[in-house]
Amino acid sequence: QTLAQMETRHFIVESSAGPDSKGSFSMVAKDALKLTDGKKAQAPVLSQGELSADISAGATSITLAPVGIGSEYQTGTGETKYLNLSGEEVASYTNLAGGDTFNIVRGLFNTTAVDHEAGARAQLCLRYVNQKVSAIIENLLITYANVPASYISSSDWEIEDDAYINKLYSSLVAEPESAHDLINELLQQTASTIWWDDVAKLIRFRVLKAVST
Repeated sequence: QTLAQMETRHFIVESSAGPDSKGSFSMVAKDALKLTDGKKAQAPVLSQGELSADISAGATSITLAPVGIGSEYQTGTGETKYLNLSGEEVASYTNLAGGDTFNIVRGLFNTTAVDHEAGARAQLCLRYVNQKVSAIIENLLITYANVPASYISSSDWEIEDDAYINKLYSSLVAEPESAHDLINELLQQTASTIWWDDVAKLIRFRVLKAVST
């Protein structure tokens, strides 16, 4: 065969070694879904802000440390974000200026407003509201696992979703979790699957169903 006649398959190079004393060279390659593994592919990303002082259960504003960290908690116009305080309480807030001090609404998502000590972590939550499962999985892959957008055919995924799932999903992820685990949870709930097509260089999405003759 000439090079033009050969079939090309695409993989992510995980590691390589050599050449050794015998001139051998080795390479370990994985499919693109390998990018969802490990601590680097977590959703939401681990937040670095923490409470600069104790707050009571009745407090309606917080100040975060270190100084300047508020820029990471900035919200857009009309946007509401959510915080997980100490792993015990969920609160909502808006912070248009990106300042270190801002108002919060306490005890949301079946949690209770409680006292928190200085140094408690203020973790940004990941919120999905009325989205297709295919769109959520695509967001987790691109935003949190750094999968290239060119590996996903959004239109094909949406057609499959509309035809066989046709439901909207909402969720709040309050602590950093593996993108791999979150995606698998969605696939199990919707009886669907994704896999790496190494010839087409695409991640495929399908709902499990009877195959027509």
